[in-house]
Amino acid sequence: MRLSSAKNIARYVEVLAREPVSPRNASSIALAYEHCGIFFGPADFASFKVNYLRTLKINDPANERRVALMSAEYQRCADLLAHQFDVYRARRYWLQRGANGGDLIAKLTLRLEATPTAENIQSFEQDIQLALNSRDPDVLWEVSKSLGHAGFTWITLAGKEFPVGAKGKPVDGLRAVFQSAACNIGYACGADSNMIRNFCIRGTCSADTYAQWLPSFLSAEQLGEVNAQLPRVERALRIGQGSGLIFKP
Repeated sequence: MRLSSAKNIARYVEVLAREPVSPRNASSIALAYEHCGIFFGPADFASFKVNYLRTLKINDPANERRVALMSAEYQRCADLLAHQFDVYRARRYWLQRGANGGDLIAKLTLRLEATPTAENIQSFEQDIQLALNSRDPDVLWEVSKSLGHAGFTWITLAGKEFPVGAKGKPVDGLRAVFQSAACNIGYACGADSNMIRNFCIRGTCSADTYAQWLPSFLSAEQLGEVNAQLPRVERALRIGQGSGLIFKP
C-alpha cells in the first residue's frame, strides 16, 4: 500500500514497523512521519485549524478546497499525532535505520541534510550513480533532489546554462527534468498523490499533476528546455543507464 492511499497513517506505520523491518519499509515509515509533520505542534485539530486559516488569502476561491484537503489529511495523521512524541525525531530514527540497511532513499535523504565534504563526496556520488541506474521511480524522485546538492547543474546534462527566469530567480532545471521523468516512470504525481494534496494545502490548487504544476514554476523558455531534454533523460532512466547522463566517462 502507498502512503497516499492509507486511510489511517498510524496503522500504515504499525504494519510497516513489524520486525524484522526491511530498509525500504524503514524509509517508508520515515516518509509517513515527514508527511504528518506539517500538523505537528498544535495540541489538536481545532488549534491547528485556527493557525492554518490565518495563512489563507482572503476571498481566494480555492480556500474551500484547500481547507477540505487539510482536514482530510489531518484526520489521516490524527492517530499518529496522538502518540505525543516528536514526529521529526521519529522520522530521523527510521531514516537512519533505512540508511544503515542500505536503502538508497534513506541514504540520499540523510545526505541532503548534511554538508558535502571532501571526505564524504565520493560515497555520495556512488549512491547517486546507483540511484540513477535503479529504474525505481521512488528512488529516482529522491535522487533528483541530490544532484544539485552534490554540485551538478544543467550544464552537466545539457552543456549550457539553464535560462534565467523572468525575475532572475535561480531555478534547478536539472531537478525539474529528473522529477518529470520519475513521474512518467511511475512516481506518484497525480491528483490523488500526497504531492498534489500538499501543493494545494500549502497554496497551489491549480494543478492536478506535477506536469500541470511545472509551468507555474518555470518560464516558457525554461519549460521548453526541460521538455527538450526529457525524452533523453527518461529513456536513460528506464533502461537503468541514468548515471551516464551525469557522470561522463
